Amino acid sequence: MPEVEPGIYLPTLRAREKWRQAQDAWATASGIDRTQFEQLARQQRAASGN
Repeated sequence: MPEVEPGIYLPTLRAREKWRQAQDAWATASGIDRTQFEQLARQQRAASGN
């Protein structure tokens, strides 16, 4: 990985990428693709009111 200057956004971007990787791993283990995963996540957020 290339060296970058410390910045305010780097930890946030790293956390967001780790979260996306975890989502992809769960979706793969569950036998669904990213499109289906995102649709399911939207439905769950709508049902919870968030």
